[in-house]
Amino acid sequence: MKLLMKEIKMKHLKNIVLLSALVGVCLGFISVKSPNQPIFGNIEKEYLLSKSFNFYPQEKDTSKWVAPAEADNLKNPIDVNEKTLTEGSTIYKINCRSCHGRLGDGKGVEAADLSTLSTNFTDPSFVKQSDGSMFWKISHGRNDMKPMNVVLSEKEIWTVINFIKTFSQPSKE
Repeated sequence: MKLLMKEIKMKHLKNIVLLSALVGVCLGFISVKSPNQPIFGNIEKEYLLSKSFNFYPQEKDTSKWVAPAEADNLKNPIDVNEKTLTEGSTIYKINCRSCHGRLGDGKGVEAADLSTLSTNFTDPSFVKQSDGSMFWKISHGRNDMKPMNVVLSEKEIWTVINFIKTFSQPSKE
């Protein structure tokens, strides 16, 4: 009988400990690694990621994105060479790849849940627009794409444009 009473007390003790831990977590006294805590250390990216868990599918904005005509007058001051393409690649990996994809095809890990289709840089028609038009679009952003002129310098935007254009060029194999 004593053994049975001891087992019952142990079960209650375990339940009390579990319940206390649960209350501690709920009240914030005990820290638990949450899937909502920053993954990349970038709060804006985390916000965009949190939006990607959208349980209410929405229609994609497929409207054509046109920069103002005066944007065509802007000229890219950055030379295209191995050094600037490497710099552009680094900028792209940090700021663009999550939506536009590793191959520039608009199929990045975050693209599926955005309200606007990510631009496919491998489409030859993409490069038909002027560098100035690309600069304006990247600088000003649209819908899910935030204005990158608050994150990148003008030089970095021009440099990434040179890199982005390589996606639609035939491979040199």
